[in-house]
Amino acid sequence: TDSITSSVTLKYLIRCITADTDTLYVGMHDSNRILHLSLDNMSTIRMTSLNSPHQDTRLRDLKVTTSLFVVLFDSSNKPIQTFSRDGNLHRIIASEEEQKLPYCLCLDRHSNIIVSDNLAHNMKVFSPEGDLIVTIGQEGT
Repeated sequence: TDSITSSVTLKYLIRCITADTDTLYVGMHDSNRILHLSLDNMSTIRMTSLNSPHQDTRLRDLKVTTSLFVVLFDSSNKPIQTFSRDGNLHRIIASEEEQKLPYCLCLDRHSNIIVSDNLAHNMKVFSPEGDLIVTIGQEGT
């Protein structure tokens, strides 16, 4: 742990996840960067900065597929985006009209993206390509 904190400021951590057997990915809220750590010795492998076209957003949730980072930002401005492993924008998954207040993400075994929406009182399932598959639930009265 000392080697990590001496080289990188780790404040506002959002999510830690393993994408494979030897790497831990840490999403950093304050800088929209993803820290890659070796699980063998917890040393920094590299840091990826996300090149989002919306610079006023902060990382809220992060999931990893074999080839992409799936990111939920804490802004209503195009909050769900996918990025290549080098940090370049791959795709915007849901428009502002499709999501009211997305809160968290998960991926199923097919890499479909499942998003809970606190304001719309539903969950939406998107394909890895960003197509809406199904909406589960609806707003009540």
